[in-house]
Amino acid sequence: MPYIFPSLDRCFGLDGGPHHGESVFEHCLLVGDALPARLPVMRLAGFLHDAGKFDAARPETEASPLSGTRTIPVR
Repeated sequence: MPYIFPSLDRCFGLDGGPHHGESVFEHCLLVGDALPARLPVMRLAGFLHDAGKFDAARPETEASPLSGTRTIPVR
């Protein structure tokens, strides 16, 4: 997976925050699995919908990336 979806791979073990009882990676898998197989593009979107959370995560001293919406500066 690190070669195909590196941003999703980096979410493995990333804390899902106070609203999820699972890691961000597990959450993405659950969402993708919950969508119907007859809608493959929608399923892919479900699997990848939080793939950027690792890159958007703040240091542990700040809020979890799942605690709210914020703007991420373009680099």
